[in-house]
Amino acid sequence: MMMEENVPKPDCDREIETFDAISSGAWPDACDDSLRAHVATCAICSDVAEVAAALIDDRDAALRHAGVPPSGVVWWRMQMRARNEATQSARRTVIAVQAAVFAAVLGIALAILGGAWWEKLPHVDEIAASGLLAAAQWGAPLLLALAIWLTLAPVAVWLAVTED
Repeated sequence: MMMEENVPKPDCDREIETFDAISSGAWPDACDDSLRAHVATCAICSDVAEVAAALIDDRDAALRHAGVPPSGVVWWRMQMRARNEATQSARRTVIAVQAAVFAAVLGIALAILGGAWWEKLPHVDEIAASGLLAAAQWGAPLLLALAIWLTLAPVAVWLAVTED
């Protein structure tokens, strides 16, 4: 088990004053003589002066070389972004409607194929004679297709109106 040493953190009361003088551009010419004398004797403040001056010089150089685009370019980019978002929203709506139509067509196709399969069963002539075959052949598949459509239509509307 390691014993921690109680080493006090190096701290100086004039550290913030030194940093403020450097960041405001007053260092070293426009600040008072007592601060310059203190920085010359204090190790912490001299480190702050050295590091802060380098960082502020880098910041100022970056600000000088930063290219701000013209307002026309910013407006054009905003218009392009709005157009792309509208296109994506329309694309989602079209995909939702296509999916709903595909499901309805698939349901109708399966209903028709099921009706064709139903006709090949034995004793179909007896059922057809009673008139129940027509209702069983077309009624149930059409109700199935209608149920599928009514189930998918709210989903398509929800996808069309959502913004995400």
